[in-house]
Amino acid sequence: MTVADEQLAELEALAEKATPGPWEIDDWFGITNPDGDDVGCVDSRESAELIAASRTAIPSLIAEVKRLRAVVADRAAVVNDAIADKRRALAGATL
Repeated sequence: MTVADEQLAELEALAEKATPGPWEIDDWFGITNPDGDDVGCVDSRESAELIAASRTAIPSLIAEVKRLRAVVADRAAVVNDAIADKRRALAGATL
């Protein structure tokens, strides 16, 4: 699955607008922010754990995707430069 730039931007905007984290889970599967205010409530501990973890995980994952995309772009530029150099060298060689 590929995450388009638009999808990444949408997730980032949602994360920025959300109640600050980290979120925690209470005994009734409620999700609370650091001030103890209710953020939401779900029907299972597993769902609550996923939602609470997502509050801090999503911004971290977005940052990692951006970092890795920059690395890939940098490496692609290096490879493209090397290919261009090789082509120039081959074009100048006498056979």
